[in-house]
Amino acid sequence: MPCHAYILWSASLDRYYAGIAEDLDQRLQRHQRGEMRATSRTSDWKVVWSLEMPDYLSARQIEKWIKARGAARFLADEGRA
Repeated sequence: MPCHAYILWSASLDRYYAGIAEDLDQRLQRHQRGEMRATSRTSDWKVVWSLEMPDYLSARQIEKWIKARGAARFLADEGRA
């Protein structure tokens, strides 16, 4: 089943969050409603980058790479920050 690696941005916190989800729209709504512990401090999360991968393990590898690199640096490397 396809899975997305994604990066969110919160302007109020000036922070990025990287994660993975099978249904990105549904996951974003959960982040915005404060249902996810790591992102519950605010509700202004926006998707700034995402990539659909063929399966969970592939998406997880991308997520780990982003987190090891740092989301801001990853986006700068991608020419998006």
